[in-house]
Amino acid sequence: MSLPLFLVDGEPADVVPVSDRGFQYGDGVFETIRVVNGRLPLKLLHFRRLQRGCDRLRLPLQMPALEQQVERFIQGCEDGVLKITVTRGSGGRGYNPLGAKGRTVLGLFPRTPAANDWVNDGVRVKVCETRLGHSPTLAGLKHLNRLEQVLARGEFTTQDFAEGMVLDIHDNVIEGTMSNVFLVASGDVLVPDLSLCGVEGVMRQWLIDSFSQNVLFRVGQYTLDDVRQADEVFFANSVMGIWPVRECAGRTWLPGPVTRKFRKEVVQLFND
Repeated sequence: MSLPLFLVDGEPADVVPVSDRGFQYGDGVFETIRVVNGRLPLKLLHFRRLQRGCDRLRLPLQMPALEQQVERFIQGCEDGVLKITVTRGSGGRGYNPLGAKGRTVLGLFPRTPAANDWVNDGVRVKVCETRLGHSPTLAGLKHLNRLEQVLARGEFTTQDFAEGMVLDIHDNVIEGTMSNVFLVASGDVLVPDLSLCGVEGVMRQWLIDSFSQNVLFRVGQYTLDDVRQADEVFFANSVMGIWPVRECAGRTWLPGPVTRKFRKEVVQLFND
C-alpha cells in the first residue's frame, strides 16, 4: 500500500473545492487515529469525540456510512495514521451556513516512530510563549482552527525540543502543542482542566477510564510551579503514545514508575 491515500465523500480524490467551509472558515472537526494491522485500537473513543464535536458545532454527519468507509479504507494498513476530517461542506453565504450539506475527507498516512531515546529516556520540552485564549464554546473540541498550536509549534524547529508546553492567558498549564500533559505528585496524576481551552485527547480519556479505579486523577488548574514540583511529567496522545519528560521549565526528571506503568499498558494496547 502506497501512502498517503485520500477519499473525499467516499471517492478517491486529493482535492476539495475551494468553496468548502472547512477551508474558508475552519468550519469543521477532525480526528487523527493510529492504525494497527487494519484496525483502530481506540476507535470507540475517537468516534465518540467526533460525534460530540459534530453535535456541538451542528455539523452534518452520517456516522454509520462513515464507519463503513473507514473499515474499507484501512484494510491492509499494518501501521499508519488515519485522519478523518468533517467539514460543513460547500454552501451558505458568508458566515451563514444555510445550504451546506457536509463533507468528509479520509486520509491515510505513514506513521513516523519517535526516536528511541525520546520514548525510553524522555524528551526536552520548551515552555511556549504563545498562550491559548479562552473559548468555552470550543473548548475540548478538535476543531479545524489550530492556529494557536501552529504558532506554538513554530517556536521550536530543531531536534533540541520534542514538544512544547502551552499555557493559557492566565498562565495555567493546559497541554502540549500536539498532546495532553500529565503531572504526577505523590502517586496522584494531575490533569489540567480543559473547560476553557485545549483539546480533550482520546489518550487522555483512555488513561482516565482505564486507571481511575487504582489511581487518583485530579483535574484542576496547575501552573509551571506545579510542573517543577512534580515527581514525574509526561505527554500523551493517541498516535505517539506516552513520552516521559526529562527536562522542562528548569527542572529535570527520570521516567518514573507511574509513567512507566502507563507506557507499558499503552504499548500493549497497540500490540494486542
